[in-house]
Amino acid sequence: MADPKIEAFTREFLAYRPFLESQTRRYLHDREDMRDVLQNVWIKASRAIESLRTDHLKAWMATITRREALNFLRRKSRRLQMELPGQETTLHARPDPRPLPNELAERRTLATALRKLAERSPKQAAAVYLVHLVGHTHTEAATALGVTEGTAKSNAFKGVERMFLTLTAEAA
Repeated sequence: MADPKIEAFTREFLAYRPFLESQTRRYLHDREDMRDVLQNVWIKASRAIESLRTDHLKAWMATITRREALNFLRRKSRRLQMELPGQETTLHARPDPRPLPNELAERRTLATALRKLAERSPKQAAAVYLVHLVGHTHTEAATALGVTEGTAKSNAFKGVERMFLTLTAEAA
């Protein structure tokens, strides 16, 4: 007998699938690519099923879908390196190195939210920047900020939460 939580999640996922497909279609036009992205969304979401909060499920799955679609485009456009016998040649598969318009809009929105957070709580903004934008571990961020690891985790979490509330309030 299947796990009731997985069955409930599967029903929710299937109910949101048309919406998620429309989100994917904003970035990808090939149906096979779209299916690949939605499959990755399903895998990521099902792995997080134990910690899943159902109050924002649609928004959470839309975020995963958007990120997976953008990651797919990035992977697809990265350089292909190929070494030919007797020669070292690099072939470039990316025709246009400029960011996509939606990536630029995301960066501006994120930068604005981070600036607003820095005005309210510079410590939280610094932790969010180091952990989520630079990619430091919480331990590395704590060392750089001169705080304990627990404080760095707390500041990063609370900062993201505050940025989320700011962005959702602006969108409403």
